[in-house]
Amino acid sequence: MRRTVRRRYLAYLIVALLPSFAAVTAGLIAGRAAWTEFRTAAWTWVGTTALNAFQADLVATVASLTAAAEPTQVDPDDAAWDRVSRGDTVSALRPRGSGAEVMVLMPPRPGDPPGSLRYAGAPLPTAPLTAATAAGSRLSLYLNGRRALSTRDSLGPDTLPRQTLLALSAASGGLAVSGNGAGALVALDHAVGLPPSVAVMVGPVVPPAPAPPRSLVLATALLLLFALVVGWIQLGADVEGSARRRVSLPVVSLLPVFTALGFLVQSDRMFHEAVRAGTTQNLTRALAVSSARGVAGSPDRVHELTGFQATRVRAGSVEESTLEEPLAPLAGLPAPPPSFTSSGTVTTAEGPSLYAALRLPGDDVIVASARLPDARTQAFRRTLFMVAAALGAWLLVAGWMAGIGATPARE
Repeated sequence: MRRTVRRRYLAYLIVALLPSFAAVTAGLIAGRAAWTEFRTAAWTWVGTTALNAFQADLVATVASLTAAAEPTQVDPDDAAWDRVSRGDTVSALRPRGSGAEVMVLMPPRPGDPPGSLRYAGAPLPTAPLTAATAAGSRLSLYLNGRRALSTRDSLGPDTLPRQTLLALSAASGGLAVSGNGAGALVALDHAVGLPPSVAVMVGPVVPPAPAPPRSLVLATALLLLFALVVGWIQLGADVEGSARRRVSLPVVSLLPVFTALGFLVQSDRMFHEAVRAGTTQNLTRALAVSSARGVAGSPDRVHELTGFQATRVRAGSVEESTLEEPLAPLAGLPAPPPSFTSSGTVTTAEGPSLYAALRLPGDDVIVASARLPDARTQAFRRTLFMVAAALGAWLLVAGWMAGIGATPARE
């Protein structure tokens, strides 16, 4: 009799409990990968926005230096001398002390001392720091792998390894720099096989919570442990002399199977909510960065800086927008209180979208919008569906095999 009990319990482990545990593990791995990818993409956006601000200020700085360049004596061995002697104007970033500077070299003008050329230099623009601070993040800017600028709470090492820079040059977007999507490394220029000259490392001020949430993982683990104990107790109910009623294997198997399916469903729901909340947060950050840069009143400049669509509304009428018609849904959005943002969903020319709105001085409201990130959530949902389908297929095959084994042979 004990051998029968052990056989039934072993069948329970093989048919239901272990496959359910495998399904939960697969869902957990897929969830961590999806959360990390999304968080990395979110921080990549922050880094890209900071680099956009840096590049815009860099162009303005070079134009200002070009107008202010003065004659100076230059070492003939200077690498830029040959280019300047051919009549080219050279602008570059170069290390200076513990930081770096923007440098402009120009050919001499009539009347300049012989052997001289025109030079002007200025410290690096701090636009990335302003953008990172407005976005509530930490940032370090690297010039040729060396940290040249950083927020007060610096992020990353003083020097980036060459292997990291080469990996960044091959990445299509940002490069995750730590576990759980808690930061990203983003390059200003991409050339496969060549280390980028300018890159930023950006991340949160406070490390993010583990994903999927620990509460979900802990609850699922406890339910599977409970299923392990309950299976032994219930499937041992037909021990000789026991007054307990025998419970069939399919009934006992419901607990681990529904635990696994519940974990997959809840993971999908939580990821969907996290993606929507994260996208809305980036829209709010976009408005904060645009305000800090003084461009929030221009939808075109907001779009150029952040990559999000932008619309300026005044008294229920769209004044300017980077979107095409219809714009009436955007015009009808409720205006947020002064110094506050509002957010929600709206239908634009791009389809169902998330938005964040900020009241500007006066009666104007700037609205940043982005399409609902359905592609990302649907990709994760398909992965979880495949895991659930594999679990269901195994249960069907196991049940069919058990049915065959239980069918008495005909004489």
